[in-house]
Amino acid sequence: TGNRLGGGSKDNPYLQDKPRFNTYTETVHPQKIAKGLLDVRIHLLNEWISDLKVIEEEDQLFWYEINNSGLSDKDVSREEMENVMSGNLEDGESQENILVTFIRGHRGSTPMRGKNYDILKKASTWVAVQKVLSHLSRDSQQEDYYKWFYGIWARDWQEPFETDAGKHVADNYLRTLARMPTIALPGEGTLRMVNPTEIVHDIMDTRASVILWWCEWLQSGVVEDGHTEMQRNLLARSIISENASDN
Repeated sequence: TGNRLGGGSKDNPYLQDKPRFNTYTETVHPQKIAKGLLDVRIHLLNEWISDLKVIEEEDQLFWYEINNSGLSDKDVSREEMENVMSGNLEDGESQENILVTFIRGHRGSTPMRGKNYDILKKASTWVAVQKVLSHLSRDSQQEDYYKWFYGIWARDWQEPFETDAGKHVADNYLRTLARMPTIALPGEGTLRMVNPTEIVHDIMDTRASVILWWCEWLQSGVVEDGHTEMQRNLLARSIISENASDN
């Protein structure tokens, strides 16, 4: 048999049975690494601007699904709600991926683009829910409505939104609300009938305004300006360092 380490015959007397290692030297340039990270960040920024706008298109598909499947009138058991929360989309599977397939498979996309899109949707939905809750909490006439809505949020959905609970959390949350039956809430001397799809409309309308603000901010040039300022500071430090070493 041959010598695995030396590459020669086992009985060759001219070979020493010692492992031979190939060595090399790698020069690391932190500035180049930083420049690469900044380039990736700009690439992600452009993807986010494009992908945030897709959420609005998916909202239209969501309402088409709800309005044409009768889900808003379907009574949902606690067990069914937990199944939806666990990621079993079933009723919404046809809607999911219709537009997102383009995002995930687009040439030049970053490897995690599909997951980033899901995070963007989750984050924007969380912000929208907080805004809706804040608005309801300030309206004394909506106190019972607020308690009902917040109770569902705190009990079933706050933790999935604020922890790593897998994919489709925002979709599952909105779909579950839309599937709930009309409820009766106590009012001033009477009962107030509430259709949960109303709160879903409020959340999605608020989310649309949140997404619009995010897109405007991302397109404002503030990120690029930050990169320019960072590079300017690094260049100034480099010049100062070189002058100090010369002296």
